[in-house]
Amino acid sequence: MPSSSSLALRALFRSAAVKAGLDAQGGTVSGITPAARGLYVAMRANGAPNDLTVVVVASDADVDELTGDARYFLDALEGLGESAVADAVVPLPSHEVDPYRGLAPHLQVASTRARALSEIVAGEARVVVISAAALLPRLVPPAQLASASVDVAPGVDIGPQLLAELLVE
Repeated sequence: MPSSSSLALRALFRSAAVKAGLDAQGGTVSGITPAARGLYVAMRANGAPNDLTVVVVASDADVDELTGDARYFLDALEGLGESAVADAVVPLPSHEVDPYRGLAPHLQVASTRARALSEIVAGEARVVVISAAALLPRLVPPAQLASASVDVAPGVDIGPQLLAELLVE
């Protein structure tokens, strides 16, 4: 069920962004607090709902922080529900392990990365918050990722042959 932020709260955030110069669609913004970064990212996404905004941050801790802030402000600005805002603002953390040492990333990290990449390929993500370390490993081409993806949900039947083919790919 979508949440609805009050019109006064929306107006307050928009006014604060304008006064701070965070509504500009170009240029450089620096020296702002982490929460203000979240407002800036949400304003950019709000101003361009059909575009993908990619924000590169220094660490995975920054990914978590900015993702939460951007989700909060985008939800407040647009009145999105929890599920819709989670689809709109996705984190893409690093593997947290050196991919060239043969170590596997934690299951939660791998699933977060897979979800983010799937949302990007499907065109559902509006904001991607990525750490600098997450840019290092090579990725499969988007078309290959899309062809190897399947949505699994309760009540959806997937044939064993199709599932086996997708797992092999």
